[in-house]
Amino acid sequence: MKAIIGGTGIYQIENVGEMKTIEVQTPYGIVSMDQTLVNGVELVFLARHGKGHKTPPHMINYRANMMALKEIGVDEVLGTCAVGSCHEELAPGELVLMTDFLDFTKGRTQTYF
Repeated sequence: MKAIIGGTGIYQIENVGEMKTIEVQTPYGIVSMDQTLVNGVELVFLARHGKGHKTPPHMINYRANMMALKEIGVDEVLGTCAVGSCHEELAPGELVLMTDFLDFTKGRTQTYF
């Protein structure tokens, strides 16, 4: 099963057929996501900031989100985000893959362990 975690700007997947909302109880909380079938492949869409973009970045329950995806059998995840760049050669809308990640968030649990 595959999953897309939508960040700012991507709140739902359109034109993929019928979506059903599922809720998964994890040790870290309940996670709501949408599930559908695309070309014979099960696909789950999880809105990182919740439906309606109501959860600010520092309050996202990352552990519950990832545990819920694992518990329903997701083995591939594409996480999207909308950020800017200082590189003029990168135009808006281009796909960029990170090679480094610096996490400056404070006050939230960083891991499962």
